[in-house]
Amino acid sequence: MGPYTDIYSFFADERFSCLDYQHDSELDAASRTRVCEQMDDILDLFFGVTQCTYLRFEKDTHLRKELWDWAEKELTQATSYDIETLNPVLEAAASFTESCYPLASNEMRFSMSKGTAFIVALDSYLVHSDVKTNLAESQNRINAGLEPLDNFSASYSTFTKSVAHIYGSSNPLVGTLAANGWNQHVEGWCLEEQMQEAYKYTQSGGNSSQSLRICHLEDFPYYLRSITGVPIPYITGIFKPTRELEVPYTLWMSCFPALKVFACLTNDLFSYPKELLGGEEFNYMNIQTKTKQDAGCKSQFVDNKPWTFRDTLYETVTRAANCVQAIDEIFLSQRSGSKSRGAGRGLDYEFQLAASLWSLFKQGYISWHIRCPRYKLDSLRSRYENSEPVF
Repeated sequence: MGPYTDIYSFFADERFSCLDYQHDSELDAASRTRVCEQMDDILDLFFGVTQCTYLRFEKDTHLRKELWDWAEKELTQATSYDIETLNPVLEAAASFTESCYPLASNEMRFSMSKGTAFIVALDSYLVHSDVKTNLAESQNRINAGLEPLDNFSASYSTFTKSVAHIYGSSNPLVGTLAANGWNQHVEGWCLEEQMQEAYKYTQSGGNSSQSLRICHLEDFPYYLRSITGVPIPYITGIFKPTRELEVPYTLWMSCFPALKVFACLTNDLFSYPKELLGGEEFNYMNIQTKTKQDAGCKSQFVDNKPWTFRDTLYETVTRAANCVQAIDEIFLSQRSGSKSRGAGRGLDYEFQLAASLWSLFKQGYISWHIRCPRYKLDSLRSRYENSEPVF
């Protein structure tokens, strides 16, 4: 499907009527399977409208040795889990870096892989119970200049300091941005744990305590999503492939909002099938649907009915695709219209570099989600690996 596909008409097709539910809890096992089958077509649509090519990745043996050696010495201590248990975490971290940053130096890849391993372990609850209990307090203590209460926080703090050093090598603002982005994820994880308790009350309606209820403002779900994900470090990683080489921050900072939308909502779209099958209800799709319903929004596909999941999925695909198109127009149009300055490092060169790095990240990011076992998209993966040109 090309970039000019009518997304609304696609979603209006009768086969997507199975998406006209208001909460995951309405669905039985058979219905969940049916929805996941239709999600393959929706994700395929998104792949097409963002003008992606399915990219394979090459395993970086040097990176993997470094990462596994580091994990054996440090991540096992930080999480209290052995290396065998952490193997899927490390595989996800290594393959993500290999997919999304093919031109990055080993130093930058290693840094990105370590950060991803930390957060995947945390998001998978592969941490000691003491970490879950003390993490928020540990983060507060670190910010106050005190020692953290758990090994995970201590190790993670050491990592973020190294990020500030590496990414700030040319522009200290970029180093601060990247390091704070990693820290924000941990703070967001702690907030999400608290929000899940409050969210239960918005679903049950059985408790009158307003302190335990969420005031749903329409853009709150995306705000929550943006602070619980890892968009900032992944975005800064796009434009700094080596310690010495980077696209100036002033050139790409105006794209930051659109880049965040792409990183967050793409992950939400590709995560939804596994979340639905796994019974994970505290996610962007459920919260956004609930928020729209509370705001009195009506379905765009079912007459005189409240907002449904089909509306949320349509809105999410459209918003993410529009952001991709906007970024493409900024970088790729500049690249195609610019004149080469040879070996010079003028504005034309910088736009060409930004365009190349963005294009590789966009395609690698989506391709990684399709093939990563974490997302359980085997049938979608088979479509591309069996029939699509692969590079």
